Amino acid sequence: MIGINMTEPHRIYGWLNTQLSIARHYGGCEINGKSYAIRYDLEGQPLEEIVKKPKVKKLAKEDVLRDMFKEIERGNW
Repeated sequence: MIGINMTEPHRIYGWLNTQLSIARHYGGCEINGKSYAIRYDLEGQPLEEIVKKPKVKKLAKEDVLRDMFKEIERGNW
């Protein structure tokens, strides 16, 4: 994997004359569960993977209250 920067999103060039050309009607497409959007501002208009941020688990109200009462019992509140 020399020369590959894993922090950059994956880009697909040369898709305009393939079966992926349907993406130009929708502004993007989904391939193998990954979403790609057309980058009109780049030369060759590549399809670029849309990097989704991992979802943060929201704390339930009960969890917040439980933790708050534990802190009060410890005298840290």
